Amino acid sequence: MGTLRSFPEGLVKNCYTFGHVTQGSKNLLRASFYYGNYDRRNAPPTFDLLLDADKWATVDTADSPVFFELVYTAKRDGISVCLAQTSKDQIPFINTLEIRGLDSGMYSHISSEYVLSNSLRLAFGANCEV
Repeated sequence: MGTLRSFPEGLVKNCYTFGHVTQGSKNLLRASFYYGNYDRRNAPPTFDLLLDADKWATVDTADSPVFFELVYTAKRDGISVCLAQTSKDQIPFINTLEIRGLDSGMYSHISSEYVLSNSLRLAFGANCEV
C-alpha cells in the first residue's frame, strides 16, 4: 500500500460511486487503509466507512493496516462507498477500494437482506504468503 488518497477539503462525506453495478447483483467490496504517518502529524485519524449511506465500519488506523471486506447485494443500480469525517481534525483517507461482481449463484443460500462480512483471514500451514 504505497499510495493513498486523502480528503482534506473539509467535506463531511467523500464518496465513490460505482454506476455499473445493477440492482440485485452480488458484489465483493474491499477497502484498505494504512496511515504510515503520510502527513507527518503522528496523528492517525478515525472516521466512518459508509456503504449506500449506511455505516459499514469505523476506520481506526492507529496501529497497523486495516482491511474491510464484504459481500453485498446491490439494493438499486449503483453502489456508493463513502468516507465520513467524524471529527473536524480527523482527515479521512483510503489506500485501495475494490469491487468485483460475483456470479449470481454464489452465496445463493444467503438472503439478499444480509451482508457477509469477513472479520478475520488466517492461513494455517502455509510456508509463504497466501
